[in-house]
Amino acid sequence: RTKQGSLRAVWLRTDGERVLSTIVTADDDPVPIQRLSGRLTQSDGVAWSVHPGDDNLLRGAVAKPIRGVEAIEVSGVSIGPLGFLQPNPIVAERMYEWLSEGLKGERAFDLYAGSGAMTRRLRPLFGEVLACETHEESAAALGVAAESAEVFMARQTETPSAVVANPPRKGLGKSVVAELLRLRPQRIHLMECGPAGLASDLEALSEAYEVESLRAFDTLPQTSHVELVAKLVLRS
Repeated sequence: RTKQGSLRAVWLRTDGERVLSTIVTADDDPVPIQRLSGRLTQSDGVAWSVHPGDDNLLRGAVAKPIRGVEAIEVSGVSIGPLGFLQPNPIVAERMYEWLSEGLKGERAFDLYAGSGAMTRRLRPLFGEVLACETHEESAAALGVAAESAEVFMARQTETPSAVVANPPRKGLGKSVVAELLRLRPQRIHLMECGPAGLASDLEALSEAYEVESLRAFDTLPQTSHVELVAKLVLRS
Protein backbone atom coordinates (compact mmCIF):
# COMPACT_ATOMS: atom_id res chain seq x y z
CA ARG A 1 0.00 0.00 0.00
CA THR A 2 2.78 2.44 0.87
CA LYS A 3 5.09 1.29 -1.97
CA GLN A 4 7.89 1.15 0.58
CA GLY A 5 10.02 -1.92 1.14
CA SER A 6 10.44 -4.91 -1.13
CA LEU A 7 7.40 -7.12 -0.50
CA ARG A 8 4.59 -6.57 -3.01
CA ALA A 9 2.29 -9.54 -2.39
CA VAL A 10 2.00 -13.16 -1.32
CA TRP A 11 -0.21 -15.47 -3.38
CA LEU A 12 -1.68 -18.55 -1.70
CA ARG A 13 -3.26 -21.30 -3.81
CA THR A 14 -4.66 -24.64 -2.70
CA ASP A 15 -6.07 -27.78 -4.28
CA GLY A 16 -7.81 -28.56 -0.99
CA GLU A 17 -4.84 -30.42 0.44
CA ARG A 18 -1.59 -28.73 -0.56
CA VAL A 19 -0.73 -25.02 -0.47
CA LEU A 20 1.47 -23.33 -3.07
CA SER A 21 2.76 -19.87 -2.09
CA THR A 22 4.31 -17.25 -4.35
CA ILE A 23 6.20 -14.30 -2.90
CA VAL A 24 6.24 -11.22 -5.16
CA THR A 25 8.84 -8.52 -4.52
CA ALA A 26 9.81 -5.20 -6.08
CA ASP A 27 13.51 -6.07 -6.30
CA ASP A 28 15.74 -9.12 -6.79
CA ASP A 29 17.38 -9.26 -3.36
CA PRO A 30 17.20 -12.96 -2.38
CA VAL A 31 18.13 -12.56 1.32
CA PRO A 32 14.70 -11.57 2.72
CA ILE A 33 13.05 -14.14 0.44
CA GLN A 34 15.06 -16.99 1.91
CA ARG A 35 14.22 -15.76 5.41
CA LEU A 36 10.50 -15.36 4.70
CA SER A 37 10.10 -18.65 2.80
CA GLY A 38 11.34 -20.59 5.80
CA ARG A 39 8.58 -19.06 7.93
CA LEU A 40 5.81 -20.23 5.57
CA THR A 41 5.70 -23.55 7.41
CA GLN A 42 2.26 -24.61 6.15
CA SER A 43 3.21 -24.16 2.49
CA ASP A 44 4.00 -27.30 0.49
CA GLY A 45 5.77 -25.19 -2.10
CA VAL A 46 7.22 -21.67 -2.23
CA ALA A 47 8.19 -19.68 -5.33
CA TRP A 48 9.50 -16.14 -5.88
CA SER A 49 8.62 -13.58 -8.53
CA VAL A 50 9.92 -10.05 -9.11
CA HIS A 51 7.60 -7.27 -10.29
CA PRO A 52 9.24 -3.81 -10.05
CA GLY A 53 6.40 -1.84 -11.66
CA ASP A 54 4.17 0.52 -9.68
CA ASP A 55 0.90 -0.82 -11.15
CA ASN A 56 -1.46 -3.20 -9.36
CA LEU A 57 -0.41 -6.35 -11.22
CA LEU A 58 0.57 -8.87 -8.58
CA ARG A 59 2.78 -11.17 -10.62
CA GLY A 60 6.02 -10.85 -12.53
CA ALA A 61 6.87 -12.55 -15.79
CA VAL A 62 8.73 -15.53 -14.29
CA ALA A 63 8.55 -17.35 -10.95
CA LYS A 64 11.59 -19.07 -9.44
CA PRO A 65 10.92 -22.17 -7.29
CA ILE A 66 12.43 -21.81 -3.81
CA ARG A 67 11.40 -25.12 -2.23
CA GLY A 68 8.78 -27.88 -2.33
CA VAL A 69 6.13 -28.51 -5.00
CA GLU A 70 6.19 -26.30 -8.09
CA ALA A 71 2.54 -26.76 -9.11
CA ILE A 72 -0.80 -28.06 -7.90
CA GLU A 73 -3.55 -29.71 -9.93
CA VAL A 74 -7.05 -28.27 -9.87
CA SER A 75 -9.84 -29.82 -11.98
CA GLY A 76 -7.28 -31.58 -14.13
CA VAL A 77 -5.25 -28.45 -14.83
CA SER A 78 -1.76 -27.75 -13.53
CA ILE A 79 -1.64 -24.42 -11.67
CA GLY A 80 1.88 -23.06 -11.26
CA PRO A 81 3.31 -20.28 -9.09
CA LEU A 82 1.79 -17.54 -11.27
CA GLY A 83 -1.45 -19.30 -12.24
CA PHE A 84 -4.77 -17.69 -11.26
CA LEU A 85 -7.56 -19.31 -9.22
CA GLN A 86 -10.84 -17.69 -8.21
CA PRO A 87 -10.81 -17.19 -4.41
CA ASN A 88 -14.48 -18.22 -3.99
CA PRO A 89 -14.70 -21.54 -5.88
CA ILE A 90 -18.38 -22.29 -5.14
CA VAL A 91 -19.62 -18.97 -6.51
CA ALA A 92 -17.04 -19.14 -9.32
CA GLU A 93 -18.48 -22.49 -10.44
CA ARG A 94 -21.96 -20.97 -10.64
CA MET A 95 -20.52 -18.03 -12.56
CA TYR A 96 -18.79 -20.25 -15.12
CA GLU A 97 -21.97 -22.29 -15.55
CA TRP A 98 -23.95 -19.11 -16.24
CA LEU A 99 -21.23 -17.78 -18.53
CA SER A 100 -21.35 -20.93 -20.68
CA GLU A 101 -25.15 -21.26 -20.69
CA GLY A 102 -26.62 -20.57 -24.13
CA LEU A 103 -23.37 -21.31 -25.97
CA LYS A 104 -23.02 -23.97 -28.65
CA GLY A 105 -21.69 -24.11 -32.18
CA GLU A 106 -18.85 -24.89 -34.52
CA ARG A 107 -16.13 -22.55 -33.28
CA ALA A 108 -15.47 -20.39 -30.23
CA PHE A 109 -12.77 -17.98 -29.07
CA ASP A 110 -11.78 -17.88 -25.40
CA LEU A 111 -9.98 -14.56 -24.89
CA TYR A 112 -7.89 -13.89 -21.77
CA ALA A 113 -8.27 -17.60 -21.02
CA GLY A 114 -6.06 -17.64 -17.92
CA SER A 115 -5.65 -21.13 -16.50
CA GLY A 116 -8.34 -22.49 -18.83
CA ALA A 117 -11.34 -22.70 -16.48
CA MET A 118 -13.65 -21.55 -19.28
CA THR A 119 -11.76 -23.27 -22.10
CA ARG A 120 -12.47 -26.67 -20.52
CA ARG A 121 -16.18 -25.88 -20.31
CA LEU A 122 -16.38 -24.69 -23.91
CA ARG A 123 -14.72 -27.70 -25.54
CA PRO A 124 -17.71 -30.07 -25.16
CA LEU A 125 -19.98 -27.35 -26.61
CA PHE A 126 -18.02 -26.48 -29.77
CA GLY A 127 -16.27 -28.33 -32.55
CA GLU A 128 -13.23 -26.11 -32.08
CA VAL A 129 -12.16 -23.78 -29.26
CA LEU A 130 -9.27 -21.35 -29.75
CA ALA A 131 -7.83 -20.07 -26.48
CA CYS A 132 -5.82 -16.86 -26.17
CA GLU A 133 -3.67 -15.97 -23.15
CA THR A 134 -0.78 -13.53 -22.84
CA HIS A 135 0.87 -14.94 -19.71
CA GLU A 136 3.46 -17.56 -20.63
CA GLU A 137 2.85 -19.98 -17.77
CA SER A 138 -0.91 -20.11 -18.32
CA ALA A 139 -0.55 -20.24 -22.12
CA ALA A 140 1.82 -23.21 -21.84
CA ALA A 141 -0.72 -25.06 -19.66
CA LEU A 142 -3.32 -24.46 -22.39
CA GLY A 143 -0.93 -25.73 -25.08
CA VAL A 144 -0.84 -22.42 -26.97
CA ALA A 145 1.77 -19.74 -27.58
CA ALA A 146 1.52 -16.67 -25.35
CA GLU A 147 -0.25 -13.96 -27.33
CA SER A 148 -2.22 -10.80 -26.63
CA ALA A 149 -5.91 -10.62 -27.46
CA GLU A 150 -5.18 -7.73 -29.83
CA VAL A 151 -2.71 -9.79 -31.90
CA PHE A 152 -4.89 -12.92 -31.75
CA MET A 153 -8.02 -11.13 -32.97
CA ALA A 154 -6.23 -9.19 -35.71
CA ARG A 155 -5.08 -12.39 -37.43
CA GLN A 156 -8.51 -14.08 -37.43
CA THR A 157 -10.32 -14.32 -40.76
CA GLU A 158 -13.26 -16.63 -39.98
CA THR A 159 -16.20 -15.56 -37.84
CA PRO A 160 -16.66 -17.79 -34.77
CA SER A 161 -20.04 -18.83 -33.45
CA ALA A 162 -19.25 -17.19 -30.12
CA VAL A 163 -16.58 -15.29 -28.22
CA VAL A 164 -16.04 -15.53 -24.48
CA ALA A 165 -13.74 -12.95 -22.89
CA ASN A 166 -12.47 -12.25 -19.37
CA PRO A 167 -10.41 -9.07 -19.84
CA PRO A 168 -8.57 -7.13 -17.13
CA ARG A 169 -10.28 -4.41 -15.11
CA LYS A 170 -9.89 -1.80 -17.86
CA GLY A 171 -11.97 -3.92 -20.25
CA LEU A 172 -11.51 -5.12 -23.82
CA GLY A 173 -10.28 -1.82 -25.17
CA LYS A 174 -10.83 -0.19 -28.56
CA SER A 175 -8.71 -2.60 -30.60
CA VAL A 176 -10.41 -5.82 -29.45
CA VAL A 177 -13.86 -4.20 -29.70
CA ALA A 178 -13.09 -3.15 -33.27
CA GLU A 179 -12.10 -6.71 -34.17
CA LEU A 180 -15.29 -8.10 -32.63
CA LEU A 181 -17.35 -5.66 -34.69
CA ARG A 182 -15.40 -6.75 -37.78
CA LEU A 183 -15.97 -10.48 -37.23
CA ARG A 184 -19.47 -10.16 -35.69
CA PRO A 185 -19.94 -13.51 -33.91
CA GLN A 186 -23.54 -14.38 -33.07
CA ARG A 187 -22.88 -14.23 -29.31
CA ILE A 188 -20.35 -12.47 -27.07
CA HIS A 189 -20.20 -13.39 -23.40
CA LEU A 190 -18.12 -11.07 -21.21
CA MET A 191 -16.87 -11.60 -17.67
CA GLU A 192 -15.34 -8.42 -16.25
CA CYS A 193 -14.39 -7.27 -12.76
CA GLY A 194 -14.35 -3.57 -13.65
CA PRO A 195 -17.79 -1.88 -13.97
CA ALA A 196 -16.34 1.14 -15.80
CA GLY A 197 -14.47 -1.05 -18.28
CA LEU A 198 -17.55 -3.18 -18.94
CA ALA A 199 -19.75 -0.09 -19.39
CA SER A 200 -17.31 1.24 -21.99
CA ASP A 201 -17.23 -2.10 -23.82
CA LEU A 202 -21.03 -2.43 -23.85
CA GLU A 203 -21.44 1.10 -25.22
CA ALA A 204 -18.91 0.46 -27.99
CA LEU A 205 -20.43 -2.91 -28.90
CA SER A 206 -24.00 -1.54 -28.89
CA GLU A 207 -23.42 -0.57 -32.52
CA ALA A 208 -24.15 -4.20 -33.45
CA TYR A 209 -25.08 -5.99 -30.21
CA GLU A 210 -27.76 -5.85 -27.56
CA VAL A 211 -27.41 -6.97 -23.95
CA GLU A 212 -29.43 -10.11 -23.30
CA SER A 213 -28.60 -10.36 -19.60
CA LEU A 214 -26.27 -8.96 -16.92
CA ARG A 215 -25.47 -10.60 -13.58
CA ALA A 216 -23.02 -9.98 -10.73
CA PHE A 217 -21.18 -12.72 -8.83
CA ASP A 218 -19.37 -12.18 -5.52
CA THR A 219 -16.27 -14.21 -6.31
CA LEU A 220 -14.05 -11.84 -4.29
CA PRO A 221 -15.57 -12.05 -0.79
CA GLN A 222 -14.82 -9.38 1.81
CA THR A 223 -13.88 -6.87 -0.90
CA SER A 224 -15.82 -4.24 -2.82
CA HIS A 225 -15.26 -6.10 -6.10
CA VAL A 226 -17.62 -8.40 -8.02
CA GLU A 227 -17.39 -10.24 -11.33
CA LEU A 228 -19.94 -9.03 -13.88
CA VAL A 229 -21.19 -11.39 -16.59
CA ALA A 230 -22.84 -9.80 -19.63
CA LYS A 231 -24.33 -11.81 -22.49
CA LEU A 232 -24.62 -10.01 -25.83
CA VAL A 233 -26.39 -11.16 -29.00
CA LEU A 234 -25.93 -9.83 -32.52
CA ARG A 235 -28.77 -7.61 -33.68
CA SER A 236 -30.73 -9.16 -36.53
